Amino acid sequence: MPVNLDESSSSFRIFIISVLIFISCLLTYYFHFVLGKGIVFSQFYYIPIILAAFWWKRKGILVSLFLASLLLLTELITPVDVFVQEVLRAIILVSVSVITVFISEKIEKTQIKLAISEEKYRNIVETTHEGIVVGDIQGTILYVNQRMCELLGYEREEVENHNIFEFTPEDERDILVETRKKVAEGERIAFYPEFRRKDGSKLWTLAQASPLYDDQGQYMANLYMHSDITELKKARKALEVSYAQLEKKVEERTRELNESEEKYRKLFEKNPDYNILFDTNGVIREVNEATVKMIGLSKEEIVGKKFTELESIPPENVSSILGELFRILEGKEIKPFESKFIDGNGDIHYIIIHAIPFLEKGKVERILGIGADITQLKKAENKILSSLSEKEALLREIHHRVNNNMQIISSLLNLQTLYVHEEETKEVLQDSQRRVKSMAMVHEKLYRAGDLSHIKFKEYTEKLVSDIFSTYNRRTGDIKFILNMDEIELNMETAIPLGLIINELVTNSLKFAFPENEGSITIELENNNGQFVLTVADDGIGLPPDFDLNKTHSLGLRLVNSLVIQLDGEISMDSSQGAEYKITFRELDYSGRF
Repeated sequence: MPVNLDESSSSFRIFIISVLIFISCLLTYYFHFVLGKGIVFSQFYYIPIILAAFWWKRKGILVSLFLASLLLLTELITPVDVFVQEVLRAIILVSVSVITVFISEKIEKTQIKLAISEEKYRNIVETTHEGIVVGDIQGTILYVNQRMCELLGYEREEVENHNIFEFTPEDERDILVETRKKVAEGERIAFYPEFRRKDGSKLWTLAQASPLYDDQGQYMANLYMHSDITELKKARKALEVSYAQLEKKVEERTRELNESEEKYRKLFEKNPDYNILFDTNGVIREVNEATVKMIGLSKEEIVGKKFTELESIPPENVSSILGELFRILEGKEIKPFESKFIDGNGDIHYIIIHAIPFLEKGKVERILGIGADITQLKKAENKILSSLSEKEALLREIHHRVNNNMQIISSLLNLQTLYVHEEETKEVLQDSQRRVKSMAMVHEKLYRAGDLSHIKFKEYTEKLVSDIFSTYNRRTGDIKFILNMDEIELNMETAIPLGLIINELVTNSLKFAFPENEGSITIELENNNGQFVLTVADDGIGLPPDFDLNKTHSLGLRLVNSLVIQLDGEISMDSSQGAEYKITFRELDYSGRF
């Protein structure tokens, strides 16, 4: 039998106060009636008075009133001191009790406010999208929030009280040590650490480090806010590789140009990319055939002009191109950049430009701009995005129409029940209606959700069971529904049969498990690394001793067996305390159909 800690603590306090009051009575008798003194023994009264006021608040004042009355009564029976002094002592005893109650209540209110504040800020920290780490000067992790655990792939207990070095490569450790020292001295630092996840993969973050101080302004620890930039880092590396490949290609072409003027001329003229050579003043000195064809002017009309005078460059792109050229003239390296060009027909082209400086005696004399036309890639990208948007809208409309059709079927079944007088037939129609509703609800959730392939199963289950209970509202009485489920998302192929299973088992419990209309139905869903366990249990009258799930004649339970097979799962049953069904399965994967 579980121990009630509150009752145990209350009984202990009553026992302590009773013992102290008893001792007070003995001391009163001894000092007052035997020794004939009243001062020494009354000092002991403060112990039960203060404890009672601290433990029981205002009810504890009764203890002080009792002891004050005891003090006055003994003085009336056998006068020892001046009665007025005894009255003053009694007043002081009651005053001490009142003051203690006031202070105790003040402390309790303060503790409640602190607990509420701590809980509020803990919830903020635990639900933030940023990873949060608190560490000491030696690098020991004192606290880590759930987001940081997810980023690293570890459980909280695998991270806290461990050194940060356990999760970082060796070449990062000197940076971390230096950062910790600077932050401990009061600096706020932003840096880009690298971590190793539990699965061995790399994690890069943008970290903001700052010191934490206590109420007296004393340094306690370091606070680190981590934003995941892993994908950005990977994309940047991929872009750098792409840039490096393009730069290598340009260098190879430049080397060939330097080897032979003839080779240079042929390469320059026949290059399918757009080549423009201009001086440091922006005056065009040479263009190739592809550029002439794209601009729609003759070479003579182009050469000698400043590139800013060409109508082929949209005004909004001129400033960005000038900025890149100024960087080259300052001796800085620039990466390929994107710009727009307008051809002779007025059509817009998207170009990737790589600018190459030609040096003479260490000074830039010419700049070669090589532009690769990516217009078709842009169009293809826009077409893909447009097609994806259309397909998403179509899929959403399909879910909407399926949901509407199922609602119509449900309404027809409901209407049919109005014309049926046999209870058995009416109940069959209602069972079919609930099954249709459970499937329709999946399509409704998908239609309204941002993700068209998954639904939030906890929210779905709450609505499904609520509708089932509403159907039996005249018979459920005091039957309670208990749901223990994490925020789990399941795809449509898994959610529909799982919803039908829940519908059948809950309906079965409401029909047969509670003849007195009292009890509870519990639904749990756990995810153990992709292995799901659904539990549907009631604390009703249970199942017959000879009940065999595989040989049942119940349509609902036979349907459950079929749905479990559809899920590639397993079902087990326990009727020792009511009826409990456990279904073990994995989420169905139909990605191959796409």
